[in-house]
Amino acid sequence: MKMNKKKLIYIIVALVLVISALIGTAFVLKGFQKNNSIPVTTINTKEQADMLKAQALQAAKANETAKAKQLLQEARQIYIKTNDLNGLAGTDAQLYLIDHPRYPAK
Repeated sequence: MKMNKKKLIYIIVALVLVISALIGTAFVLKGFQKNNSIPVTTINTKEQADMLKAQALQAAKANETAKAKQLLQEARQIYIKTNDLNGLAGTDAQLYLIDHPRYPAK
């Protein structure tokens, strides 16, 4: 009887240790997951400027010229900071077209 109690105590202690280790591991992994899931955003990238330019073109097509102009100006500043002359030229062209429409309003 004494031997059975001793084995039972060893088994319970071993289970508690295993469960503790599993819980600890789960918390550690969850902590790493949170740190890795933080989005890393780089400000003023060409991709960001391209997205702004695409949004501006959609706004221009929807006759939201003020919004389009604002988005194009933001994209233009990013193109200047990233020294992207092609993007800058395209953005300047779009800004010109917004300010000087081809067909006068009737």
